[in-house]
Amino acid sequence: MQANIWTENRTKKYHAFDNLIQQKLKLDLHGQKVGVAIGNGQNGEMLKEVVKSYHGNPKLIDAFSGKRKTLRKQTKNLDILILVTAYASHPSSWVLNEACKDYGIKFAVSPKLAV
Repeated sequence: MQANIWTENRTKKYHAFDNLIQQKLKLDLHGQKVGVAIGNGQNGEMLKEVVKSYHGNPKLIDAFSGKRKTLRKQTKNLDILILVTAYASHPSSWVLNEACKDYGIKFAVSPKLAV
């Protein structure tokens, strides 16, 4: 019973947070595929929910893998890629930047994990 209350409170907080952000930014992604390049599983679920709240389709990319072929394959069908530099390795950052240029993907960089 207590776990359900905690989950409900957490969900309410996320919705309140998302509503606040939407009011400030007035952003609508119109179903675009948005990749977020962070380390393996680092707050990924929260970021997915934020992208969904803007009507986007989120995809998490493991920015620590460093494997060129894997990173390029993951970015190929995206519309937008957001790279969180504090949670990515430098070689991965370079590969992702290059892939976005090659595939014509919009590319944004965030220095830290901030919504």
